[in-house]
Amino acid sequence: MRKILIINLGGLGDILLSMPAIKALRQMHSEAEISLLMVQRVLKIAEKIDLVDKAYSLSPRAGCFFANAATLLKLRSEQFDLAINMRSLISKSGAFKLNLLLKIIAPNKTAGRNTQGRGGFFDINIPEEEKSNKHEMTYNKELVESLGAKLIDEQINWHIDPLSINKINDFLKEKGVTNENVLIGIHPGGRISRRWPKEYFLEVINRLSEKSAYKFVISGGPDEKELGEYFSKKALANVIDTAGRITLDESFALIKRCNLFISNDTGPMHFATILKTPLVAIIGPGDIGHYDPRAVSEKVIVLKKDIECAPCSKLTCDDMRCLKAITPDEVMQAVEKLL
Repeated sequence: MRKILIINLGGLGDILLSMPAIKALRQMHSEAEISLLMVQRVLKIAEKIDLVDKAYSLSPRAGCFFANAATLLKLRSEQFDLAINMRSLISKSGAFKLNLLLKIIAPNKTAGRNTQGRGGFFDINIPEEEKSNKHEMTYNKELVESLGAKLIDEQINWHIDPLSINKINDFLKEKGVTNENVLIGIHPGGRISRRWPKEYFLEVINRLSEKSAYKFVISGGPDEKELGEYFSKKALANVIDTAGRITLDESFALIKRCNLFISNDTGPMHFATILKTPLVAIIGPGDIGHYDPRAVSEKVIVLKKDIECAPCSKLTCDDMRCLKAITPDEVMQAVEKLL
């Protein structure tokens, strides 16, 4: 096998959970050139994955048509021996688009997950149920095993740049956080439909601050700065706002330093699991079967309600009953258990 393309157009969590399977492919095809195709917003993480040689990205934005076309033509010119899609086909339209993408790239052979019969166009496919308790990593394991690779090590080992660790330690020290302080990380962002009400997060911060002299840090991306500002203004405790202010690697270092992390169902939730930081995971409409963080770490308490309309893949929701049903009291109890 000379050239392999791995396609994963999901979020940060999807990329992280695919790494054991990519590692198995690397061990089987040590001389092959392995490339990764991902969405542009998570391209930065590719710099940290030493299992792949090249990374390419596509953007869902309408104005990026020509850039996307150029990327696909470049991929076609690479003449891949094998292209593997490591993600569920969540809809017929999504399956159609992926099939079209593969026709443009034109690898010699394709492989992927046949979600509810939508992936019959793959040359090699494994069956996948849309609603099941089989984890994402297990599906990817079965997929690479169907290609002859053996997944021996299921651990996701992540190297954090020492410079980033030092920067975060210095930053926290400037903010009055010592090694003796219990630092609680709060990640209130993520996809709009997966955000626990910010007022609930605020109540938890205020109640915890009354119980002990905990230190609090808010994490978030550049588009979540308003959340950090909200807690800085409203919280009774003096919270440290890092939303949109630190790099990806510094975010890893920050989560690693936290004694506890409370997060919505989004990328940093998966960061916490692979770093083995004690985690309270607040999950609303997300697919717990495929993405249960307890499959990666034992230091996790998942809070999720059985709601008839969940799981769903909505980007926004006017109802949010699946998240509103999770109370601050439940989060407080989970925090007390983990601390």
